[in-house]
Amino acid sequence: MKYCWEENPSKRPTFSQVNRMLDKTLKSSGTTDENFFDNLIKMLEMYASNLEQVVDEKVKELENEKNRKNELLMTMMPEYAIQSLRAGVEVPTLHFENVTVLFSDIVNFDSICHQLAPFEIVNYLDELYSVFDEVIDYYRVYKVETIADQYVVVSGIPTKIDPVASAEEVASLSLHLMRACQKLKFINKSGTKIKTMLRIGVHNGPVVAGVVGISRPRFCLFGDTMNTASRVLTTGKGDNSLTIVLKINISQFTKALLDVNKMFTISSPMEVEMKGKGTLTTYAIENSARNVIGNASSMQGLNKKFPSNLSLKMDKKLSFSSENLNR
Repeated sequence: MKYCWEENPSKRPTFSQVNRMLDKTLKSSGTTDENFFDNLIKMLEMYASNLEQVVDEKVKELENEKNRKNELLMTMMPEYAIQSLRAGVEVPTLHFENVTVLFSDIVNFDSICHQLAPFEIVNYLDELYSVFDEVIDYYRVYKVETIADQYVVVSGIPTKIDPVASAEEVASLSLHLMRACQKLKFINKSGTKIKTMLRIGVHNGPVVAGVVGISRPRFCLFGDTMNTASRVLTTGKGDNSLTIVLKINISQFTKALLDVNKMFTISSPMEVEMKGKGTLTTYAIENSARNVIGNASSMQGLNKKFPSNLSLKMDKKLSFSSENLNR
């Protein structure tokens, strides 16, 4: 057999030599041709069975890898966009009449960066955004993007929901993000605890959603609503941050929606100058009367992990079943 494996073909035995060797071996062992072929068939069956097992394992590995890729894609863009890309067709550009956009960033992030080594900044943001991602899973919202310390979330995309419910869910989400941020304990290599505070700005209005780019497609939102939400976040009076702990700044349009059911305590109006917008009226959410998501057990778990001032009392008018969350 070893001679048959020779790399040099001239050194390998011929078929006649192999046949004579097999005949000699069978005769010396007392094995008949019939037994030989029976053994050969058994060996082939064994190899086929082993090959089938190997193929099954490879198929499972392929399915697992496919699921991992799907999960990664789902974090990058909505399902409808993914399906279009897979089908090789253009992703449709959609218009949404009234959505709730949340912008947040970290107060004094530049100062925090000076206290951390580069790898610590990455770990710090990873811990913070992992907590945020865990919180938003309880709400009907979609994370649009994270850029450095900026975290952008929208409600009403890709599944359209009532604007009032959209505004209330984002307001409730904002309170939980604030409290979750307070509970974050990050200590740098010198032993100093990093205190994290958020600024949050919320605005309602129309947007256009679409995928841009070919080699590296990105799901993006466009429209003045995005610009205004960013301005609500970054424009304020006094101390360079509109939002203080446990308060969320909102535009007058979001405030009008929250006034429908009056589930949140809202501050007096503030007249602020916004770049490119002139004078606009903003408000701050200070507290809420009760939560607005419909799964009470999930809300209890969320409140226990990231306690806020949200009551567990369910409002019948606004309660949603878990089947209708449509995240």
